[in-house]
Amino acid sequence: MQNNKPKVVFTFVEAGFGHIMPAKAICDAFENKYGKECEVVRWNIFSDSSDPVIQKYCRAIYGWTKETSQSKLLYAVEGLSYKIPSKLTLKFLDIKFRKAKKKIMQSIVDVAPDLMVSTYYSPSHFASECNKYNLTDTLVATYTPDPVIYPAWDRRANLFFVNNQSQYKRAIRTGFNESSLRLIPCVLRKEISQTSPDKVTAKINLGLDKGKKTVIYALGAYGTKKDKKHLKTLLLANLDANIVVICGKNQSVYDYCKKLVEEKNLKNVYVVGFVQNIFEYLRAGDVFLGKSGSNSLLEARYFNLPILVTACASPLETLTAKYYINNVGGCKKVLSSRKMIKAVKNIFANPSTCESKVEANQLCDLTSAEKIADELYFALKRKLENVQGCKGENCGK
Repeated sequence: MQNNKPKVVFTFVEAGFGHIMPAKAICDAFENKYGKECEVVRWNIFSDSSDPVIQKYCRAIYGWTKETSQSKLLYAVEGLSYKIPSKLTLKFLDIKFRKAKKKIMQSIVDVAPDLMVSTYYSPSHFASECNKYNLTDTLVATYTPDPVIYPAWDRRANLFFVNNQSQYKRAIRTGFNESSLRLIPCVLRKEISQTSPDKVTAKINLGLDKGKKTVIYALGAYGTKKDKKHLKTLLLANLDANIVVICGKNQSVYDYCKKLVEEKNLKNVYVVGFVQNIFEYLRAGDVFLGKSGSNSLLEARYFNLPILVTACASPLETLTAKYYINNVGGCKKVLSSRKMIKAVKNIFANPSTCESKVEANQLCDLTSAEKIADELYFALKRKLENVQGCKGENCGK
């Protein structure tokens, strides 16, 4: 506690923007509404640490995600882990990272949150472990940005926010306490509503040819082996369209595309790195290509873009693609370059070939972050009222 204010800690983990962005949106909403009543802390729980053991763990998280996207063997190993019960999965990870676990738990004890919020599995798990051993009395809250539940999520979270009905049902089947579950549409950043009112205006603002269809190819931070092959095929396909390649922080692919554009003197090809106005590009788009990261697909569907999944960087992304194809619609998997180009041409000729089954406002909600903030605040308030009203030797028994 500081100045008698409850401490609310939002953790950020460098495991991709799909985890960071919703954490930021929820934290911003909570701070805007309840920042005067609570001490709000934004904590890069692993990267802020100077401890070499925790730093090694941080690199291991990033490295595993990146290497899984490049290795069929690691992809298969992670896929097998999804068939193992949650307790065994977490036990294996605890043993593998036992030194880091001990250090991270101590850092949680030192920070002493009254409420800790995470969008990544391990901070929630470590906080639940601290509670188990009576090291802390922290309210643990988790929001999963993915449309599916996987074994590494700790079932002991006091609040666990899921974003679709099938995920809710699976959570109950796989050991979550129903009283801890909250079903709320996917979280979006409010900036997504601050784009141009239509495609033509967005194309003009971005310097694109307003008379042409626009293909958006977005890469994740990690990329896959097929990216360069797909991009070479796309850029040399001679499509009568604007081709926008958003490379993010993938410098290797950025350099590759820039060189190809210069060597072949390609027209209407726009190669950009990490952009702050990603939503303006999505507004300008007519079809979205990329790997099946949860955040990428969600934002593309918000703008009603037909989605062509060109790669799945992990078993989780394979399940995400399957969910969008079967439950959401407007999404197809095209893992070969030839099928990718054919699908783009089909969509340009007949957009109804990739229609959505679910309206964007049923999938996500610009007020979800605020709704989660409200749930967090009132859960914290109930917890503190129970603590303050609890007196005597039998308190808590």
